[in-house]
This record gives sequence, structure tokens and C-alpha cells, in this order.
Amino acid sequence: MKNKPNIEQMSKRTPFTTPDGYFDQLTQRIMQQLPQSAPERPTSRRRIIWFFTTAAAACIVGALFFINFTPKSDSVQPAPPYIATGPEDLYDEQFSQEALNYALVDNSDIYYYLSGADM
Repeated sequence: MKNKPNIEQMSKRTPFTTPDGYFDQLTQRIMQQLPQSAPERPTSRRRIIWFFTTAAAACIVGALFFINFTPKSDSVQPAPPYIATGPEDLYDEQFSQEALNYALVDNSDIYYYLSGADM
């Protein structure tokens, strides 16, 4: 770049000036331009939106409170009959038959598994 500005040659003085007495009456001119009426109250639409937003937030807080602080039932639900509840259930014939029926295993599947033959 041939036309580089030389900072040392530039003046330290700003080239802009303000008119005489500009700041003397500035505050009064600004105050005259402001509206004299009181600020408007929110419209009915804004009130309705605010009301429903607050109501929704209250419902969410209430639901979370209800879910977290509702007493839990102390009664224990019995296990379904096809779930083993102890080692003695694994050898029960009725349980074994129900488990095989639930898993859709028939006698031919058991034979192939025990014999090691390919299906």
C-alpha cells in the first residue's frame, strides 16, 4: 500500500466541534421531547398471556410436588407365577413348564440342544 496514513503527522486535535451553547440547553430540549402522559398500562392481551404463563408454571410446580411427595405404597406386589422367586422354584415342575411355554420352547428344541445337532 502506497498511501499508508502516517500517525505521527496526524493532528492530536479532533476535527469535530459542537456549536456554542449546545450542552447548555440539552437537558431541557430532551425533556420537552418526552411524552407528558403516564406510561401505558399493559394491555388486556398481555395480562391474559401473563396469567396463563403463571398458571402453567404453577401447575408444573404442583405436579412435580405431588409426584415427589406422594406417599408410596408399602405393600409388596406378588411376583407373576412365571418368575422364579427362589432356588426352590427352579426345580418345580409347574414352574418349569410355564417357563418353557413362555419362552416358546418345545420338546424338539430341547432335543436338538441336548444332542448338539444342527437345526
